[in-house]
Amino acid sequence: FPVELIHSCLLYLCFFFYVCFCLLEPQSLCDRSTEGTIYKYQARTLNGSLVSFGDFAGKTILFINVATY
Repeated sequence: FPVELIHSCLLYLCFFFYVCFCLLEPQSLCDRSTEGTIYKYQARTLNGSLVSFGDFAGKTILFINVATY
């Protein structure tokens, strides 16, 4: 790739991250409403019971997607 193209891409990325993380207010990066989100769904646990994602509203959770073929 030409050096000028690489420099242009790096400059664009730096500008993008500056705008996203320095100029935007933290409140605008995350919508904390629970209307129409995952919280209205349920999942089946390993023992067969249902758990509502609404039980976890306001908490930090980690989803691990494990798939086998």
